[in-house]
Amino acid sequence: MFERYFPWGIACGEAFLGRKKEINRLKNNITKGYHTLLLSPRRYGKTSLAKYVINSTKQLWIEIDLFVAQDEFSVEQKFLKGVQSIISQIDAPEKWFNILVNFFKHTNKTWTVGIKGLQLELKPESHKDIPQNILDSLTALEYVLKKKKQKAILFIDEFQEIANIKINRAIEGAIRNFAQSTAHIVFIFSGSSRHMLKHMFGDKTRPLYALCDEINLDRLKSEDYKTYLNKVAKKTWGEELKEEVLHKIIEVTECHPRYVYNLCMFLWEHCVQLKKKIAERDIDIVWTMLIEDRLKDTREILSAKSKGQIKILSLIALGYNKEITGQLAQGKLAMSGSAISQSLKILEKEDYIEKILPDTSYRIIDPLLRSTLAKYGADYFVS
Repeated sequence: MFERYFPWGIACGEAFLGRKKEINRLKNNITKGYHTLLLSPRRYGKTSLAKYVINSTKQLWIEIDLFVAQDEFSVEQKFLKGVQSIISQIDAPEKWFNILVNFFKHTNKTWTVGIKGLQLELKPESHKDIPQNILDSLTALEYVLKKKKQKAILFIDEFQEIANIKINRAIEGAIRNFAQSTAHIVFIFSGSSRHMLKHMFGDKTRPLYALCDEINLDRLKSEDYKTYLNKVAKKTWGEELKEEVLHKIIEVTECHPRYVYNLCMFLWEHCVQLKKKIAERDIDIVWTMLIEDRLKDTREILSAKSKGQIKILSLIALGYNKEITGQLAQGKLAMSGSAISQSLKILEKEDYIEKILPDTSYRIIDPLLRSTLAKYGADYFVS
């Protein structure tokens, strides 16, 4: 009932909040042909931002999601399907058939060009050189866009998956080769592992080094959420929420985009069913329900962590988030300072925790995980 206001996945329309600075920057990059890398922890709204801005440009675009790409062949197929889809958006496939046949002939490439249903179909003769096939398909798209005097956006999500493929550097090299010379295509890269993406685009030895403008997404300000929640409350009950209710929502979710929406969707449904307005007690009830409902998932997530890492997470969850390598913390954790330091690096790299500047205290990124650990303690999750 309230998914429109508190979406489970992509936030669009009036449910897309704030990000004015990021919106303007991404729009400017698209207009000027600058490639962009979107970075943030999981569920911060990277995809929502990308699609919100892309749709506002009215340009041709396609999303290439590499999440389930298991090998170089599946990566190649996703790029080919993306290229085929954009060309099919430009005009009827048969109008591009002869043009593409001639294009590949002139480049001395043996490709099969056909029409399947309503879409163009491109097939390379061989899959022995997949990076070159990806480059050829992108070059063909550039050729078509130039002929039609149009531009397109390639939004590549979960791009870090390429790093797990044997010929990853060759594929990255092919993309760079094309991206630095294209005049009609803009790339937007994103993914759920910001540390891996930072390495792929920030390491001088990697092909994609310094290719993109890097946009880092942080959490929205509490005022953005308060304004929005009051707007929805007025539509629901005819009046704004009490200040203590707003404060409680912000406190438990810590302005984490996913959990503000998750909590509020269930919170609104809970109170509407009971025909009552939201009170602080209702927030505790619904948040506890979310903890219990996802307890199995939390156990599974933490099962991949060492005993020491779980104990560190539990300590941070209880508010001990400074000087974690000090003697007092070593005593609480029964770990050496070096072991704690190593665990902290791993947890930070995997986006379980982050440092809060300027005091460099630690915060668990997922507020539901923090609440679950605070409630159950480390021992509950240690096998």
